[in-house]
Amino acid sequence: MGTGINAANGFDSTFCSELSDLTGIGFEPLESKFEAMGAHDCLVATHGALKVAAVALTKIANDVRLLVVLC
Repeated sequence: MGTGINAANGFDSTFCSELSDLTGIGFEPLESKFEAMGAHDCLVATHGALKVAAVALTKIANDVRLLVVLC
């Protein structure tokens, strides 16, 4: 991952072409590589919210399990 600033000219096109041939999925080089490397704050926030929900659900499940064992 990167901008490819030190890569040979045409490397990104050749790489995408080879990768497309190998996988059968269409890959194309991006026009603005700096934009693609930018922060993805929405994804990070969503991941954090999911982790918080997972911890809360785990605590609830453990409490329920403890109540079932004690009854």
